[in-house]
Amino acid sequence: YFLQLAGLLKSMDSNVRYRASAAMGDLDIKASEPYLKAALFIEDDLNVRIQIKKDLVIVRGFRIPDIMPGVKY
Repeated sequence: YFLQLAGLLKSMDSNVRYRASAAMGDLDIKASEPYLKAALFIEDDLNVRIQIKKDLVIVRGFRIPDIMPGVKY
């Protein structure tokens, strides 16, 4: 399903592109990065560009996983 989601970044509908980018950010899959970068290169809608940039930060980001939720260190 990932490739279908990536394909939605090329939709004629900016709302679909926005939601596809947001879903890729929510999934936080490193493989999303090249698709988001390519979409950013051709995106003309400002709101979608902003969302893609946010999602690129997420998929590129380094975070320490929370292996024990609720435990304070």
